[in-house]
Amino acid sequence: MIRFYSLVLISIFGVIFSVNTFGQNTLKEGFSNPPSSAKARTWWHWINGNVSKVGITADLEAMKRVGIQEAQIFNVDQGYPDGSATFMSPAWLELFQFAVAEAKRLGLEIGFHNGAGWSSSGGPWVTPEYGMQTLVYSETYYKRGQKISEKLPQPKINLGYYKDIAVVAFPTLKSTERIDDLAAKALSTDGFKNHLYPDGKSIDKASLINRKEIVNLTDKMSADGTLNWSAPSGDWTVLRIGHTPNGTKNRPAGVGGLGLECDKLSRAAVDAYWAGGVQPVLDKVGPLVGASLTNCLIDSYEVGCGQLDIRIR
Repeated sequence: MIRFYSLVLISIFGVIFSVNTFGQNTLKEGFSNPPSSAKARTWWHWINGNVSKVGITADLEAMKRVGIQEAQIFNVDQGYPDGSATFMSPAWLELFQFAVAEAKRLGLEIGFHNGAGWSSSGGPWVTPEYGMQTLVYSETYYKRGQKISEKLPQPKINLGYYKDIAVVAFPTLKSTERIDDLAAKALSTDGFKNHLYPDGKSIDKASLINRKEIVNLTDKMSADGTLNWSAPSGDWTVLRIGHTPNGTKNRPAGVGGLGLECDKLSRAAVDAYWAGGVQPVLDKVGPLVGASLTNCLIDSYEVGCGQLDIRIR
């Protein structure tokens, strides 16, 4: 019986040793000859349109030589003289197709940023109604209740585009006290404010708007901005609220690539952006999409967010 147990233990140790040795050999082999999925990938900056077929071949062959599996194309402006390959031009699309074909020949992969620059999703084909939007409003005050039939002030308009969202009214507040750092808390300032701690400030009830007292007047304003409303007794504040482009552009984008950032909260805007900035690339590359052209990426989101034009009285 003792001999039997000894043989079992010897067998177990033998299996463990074999598995361990196999694992070490496999790990070593993996480092010496990694599979394509484990090889390095790199950004490949095409700077100010200075791109050529000779340069593309030289770069990709060098990547192949040192074990880089994928090149991710970024078209950026770094202040150099402009080359002949203007972003999204026929010449540029031809060079892009050539790069993907060369990658196929070498067994490499190509990815590309979804627009010029590295931040983030903009281009000259983005029209103002599809650009990133900011909320804007105008205020009008009416006293002692009255029948109103007049055009409300036009909120701020950027780039010739504005669209109304709503018209609301509420009893005019008896206090001008406001929340501290309101712009920062609404993310309407450039960048982000560090160390914004919770606010324990007590707000006077005279500065609070009772939600139940807010009146929706949207259907009482005509297309030209004229409000027709019989205001109840008392003093009223009327807000005309809408949105307009905030003017943010992608960066750092060179000739042919600089334009408005698209509105990420609009399906129509994203579809229009895709049609102008991504689909032409896919159409040009054709059957190599999914073969050597394997992905489209978004690198770095540094263009802020939709804003609220807050004015504190």
